[in-house]
Amino acid sequence: MEAPEFPPVAAENDTAMMQIIDDDYQFIESLPAAMRKWKFVDRGFDFNVVSILGSQSSGKSTLLNLLFGTTFPEMDAHIGRQQTTRGLWIAPCHEAAALVMDVEGTDSKERGELHMNFERKSALFSLALSEVLMVNMWSNDVGRYQASNYGLLKNVLDLHLQLFQEEGCRTLLLFVLRDHSKRMTTAELLTGSLRKDMENIWSDLVKPEKFKNSSVTDFFDLEFAVLPHKEYAEDEFLQCVGDLRKRFEDKSGEGIFKRDYKKNIPADGFNAYASKIWETIMSNKDVDIPTQKEMLATYRCEEISDEVYQPVGEQFAVWRAAVASGQLVPNFGKRAQELIDGALAKYDSPASRYVAQVRNKKRHMLESRMMTDASSLYQIQLDSLSTSTTAEFKRQMKAFSSLSALDAAQQFGRAVTSVRDQCLSTFAEKAAEARMPAASWSFDDAQASLSTMLNDEVAALRSTTVKLMTEGFKDVLAESLGELVAEQINRSGDGMWDVIRSALEENVQNACSTVLSKCAHGLDASDQEISDWTNAVRAAAVGCVKEKMTESIRFLPLKMVKRFESTFKFDANRIPRVWTADTDVTALFMEARKQGETLLELYSHLRLSDDFAADPAAVILAASRVADIKDQYESDIQPIFKETLEIQRRNNAEFRIPLWVYPVILFLGFNELILVLTSPLLLISCLLLGVVVAAVHISGQQNAVGFVVKTLLQQLQQLVGNMAGGANAEGGAPRRSMSSAADGKEKRMSHAFGFDL
Repeated sequence: MEAPEFPPVAAENDTAMMQIIDDDYQFIESLPAAMRKWKFVDRGFDFNVVSILGSQSSGKSTLLNLLFGTTFPEMDAHIGRQQTTRGLWIAPCHEAAALVMDVEGTDSKERGELHMNFERKSALFSLALSEVLMVNMWSNDVGRYQASNYGLLKNVLDLHLQLFQEEGCRTLLLFVLRDHSKRMTTAELLTGSLRKDMENIWSDLVKPEKFKNSSVTDFFDLEFAVLPHKEYAEDEFLQCVGDLRKRFEDKSGEGIFKRDYKKNIPADGFNAYASKIWETIMSNKDVDIPTQKEMLATYRCEEISDEVYQPVGEQFAVWRAAVASGQLVPNFGKRAQELIDGALAKYDSPASRYVAQVRNKKRHMLESRMMTDASSLYQIQLDSLSTSTTAEFKRQMKAFSSLSALDAAQQFGRAVTSVRDQCLSTFAEKAAEARMPAASWSFDDAQASLSTMLNDEVAALRSTTVKLMTEGFKDVLAESLGELVAEQINRSGDGMWDVIRSALEENVQNACSTVLSKCAHGLDASDQEISDWTNAVRAAAVGCVKEKMTESIRFLPLKMVKRFESTFKFDANRIPRVWTADTDVTALFMEARKQGETLLELYSHLRLSDDFAADPAAVILAASRVADIKDQYESDIQPIFKETLEIQRRNNAEFRIPLWVYPVILFLGFNELILVLTSPLLLISCLLLGVVVAAVHISGQQNAVGFVVKTLLQQLQQLVGNMAGGANAEGGAPRRSMSSAADGKEKRMSHAFGFDL
């Protein structure tokens, strides 16, 4: 591994360090001359300040010298472990454009029991001036309160928040973890533990109201550098230090120093500013080290407070878990009050032996902490109670929804009001029970919020009920109108729409005057809503009619052809037409076609108003669809028309007998003719038969008469067959002869009347 390059130690007059605060708390006023010698006085705002805190003999000065090329005195371990840096020292680093402060180590035996006084003041001073505050500690000290200087950091953060909260600038806390080994706890776990500890320290501080919910990262950035052992892994140590130094020297904005950390102190005013800060620190009574008695009182009262709070916090945690799972803590207010009062009583007994001022302050902090937890849990309990109340309201309303749509609408107002009032009353009762007697907590806002939520639920349920009510009206109208409309569609008479329109108006009027009026009362509907619902009922009725008409459209072409055939093939008495030469087939075809097209006119629009033709919503069949049906209708009836013309032509051809037949008939039947003419009975019978045949022919009833004759002949044939059923085989010939004779007679009669049997 290539050894990193470190900045050379410059000439003494260029980088010589100087003491800024001596070990007697005195600020040394020789800094302006030193800054001029270091050529820092003309830098304006273009410089940064970095300082380091840490235990005595932890290698702080050595680390600074390696990082910035300074010449702070380093401890010689061969001579013995003793204090090397006394007070605060400062030196420049031109490569990083920084002033570097080396702070006396903490926990020094030389200062004895008074070491905390200087440690807190010097740490606060460093924090107030520095863009970057390095905290040097051993890796194996992470998690230890004293060795990691947690107590010092807690006080420094607290005082910094009080004294400099209006400054608004951020500071980087760079924790340097020394002597880390890969076989030890991983760097990620160490840094995570430190970050969590800093958050805990910050959360324990008593902060001003506007910073009550703030985090340590709102004022500080936290970074961590993990270094291996300097002696046992020197190459790796130097490499890591070299990488860290490059970050200090990086001016691209990605390095250690960032614009957010700037204190915006000009170089020529730095001495005056530092002097004023030190004066502020020295004059602040909260910063002064208390007497030994006060120190002991502070320590013991904090210890007692923590011991007393532990079971309280655990009990609150149990209650919080129960509430989170949907359970409510019975008699929470009374039980929480007893818990807090008992904890304060446990605190007062041992703490009464210590300084009253410290004791009362810590007692107030303990009480505030417990009351904050109780208040938070009370609010959570109110939220849970609100949720459970809303769920109960929904449950009862779900049972209400099992009613039919119209019944639900009629009973809506009475049922919903009763359930809502009951839920709000239950909430108020349980919320009052959960309130601590000595606390000034109020559940008015929670109750108002719950009322709003229930009103929203009522509004949503009402909307659903109205929707179901409208659909219910649609079902009722479909049932009452559907059969009548279907019957009228089947008839398709000229008065179809008058009947449908009258029935629709009657059904709508009945629905609005009876059921709808009750629903409107139950839903406490406004005049506008009633008007809208009335229109909806009418629209539902119209929709029912239109739906029935639309369903029948697919059978319309067949119905048109059927009506055409009914008019064309049958007369007014429903007797089939005989297509003789005298029949005007074309005129009958035109009339029948017109009758079929009348159906298309009936089906094309909803004729429920006088101005239906101008209403686009009344259209059932579009113009293009009408044209298609007409074309289909025309193509269906034309073959019938042509077939009829062909039948008429054949009938006329069958009745045309050649002229030469008549002389032959007269010659062959002369004897029979003389017999008839000479016999009055036969003559009269033939005349009557001729009159009947002429009448049938003139009236066009050949087919009907032929059907009757054919039926009589069939019955006669069956009768003769039954009478001959007992004869032997020889009798079969006469039966066949009789049957043949009957068939011949049938054929002659059929030919005579001009139809086929």
